[in-house]
Amino acid sequence: MGLPLNSPIIIGACDLNRNPEQVRELALAGAGAVVLPSLFEESVVHAMRLRNEPTQSAEEYLDDVGYDDSNPAIMTDPTEYCDTVAQVKRVTGIPVIASLNGCTRGNWMKIAQDLEEAGADGLEVMLEAQWLDPAATADEVEQALLDEISDMCDQVSIPVAVKLLPYHTNMANFSWRAVEAGASAMIAFAAEPRWHMRFDHLHPTMTWE
Repeated sequence: MGLPLNSPIIIGACDLNRNPEQVRELALAGAGAVVLPSLFEESVVHAMRLRNEPTQSAEEYLDDVGYDDSNPAIMTDPTEYCDTVAQVKRVTGIPVIASLNGCTRGNWMKIAQDLEEAGADGLEVMLEAQWLDPAATADEVEQALLDEISDMCDQVSIPVAVKLLPYHTNMANFSWRAVEAGASAMIAFAAEPRWHMRFDHLHPTMTWE
């Protein structure tokens, strides 16, 4: 992503990073940068609905997949998330990478501008959609994702790293096109463990692919 680091150790997104003081301790221990836990599109859309703001395509998609925002306790308030970005940046001085997780295009992506203004040095985004149309071709799925990446990168001037699921048929080609769309880095994401059971001694082994 081109960020200057005092250390090659980057703390990935985890619950520890929700507390600015805990992140400060990690920075003092030698962390070179920190990735905050993800802010989800659902939370941004929920906040927009509360303000009676239009949510464009996101609202229709989330309704189609059965999204239910009746329990606001599970939502992360976008304003509080931006405040966390600012606090972590203030108390640590190390690069702070905010994380967004969504699946549609639309004005919810403007939250990226707020994160940049709050002090985020970069964005880590997961934009893979759950495709419900069996007639959609692989090219259509990839182009939709590239359009989302382009839209997200257009929101900010800070570098954007894109998380990719391990199911693309030509990862190198898609990564090249993602960079052309504006991405600064690619992240191999959500690799699932493969379990192998040995029934002769009932001992499971695990490998990562």
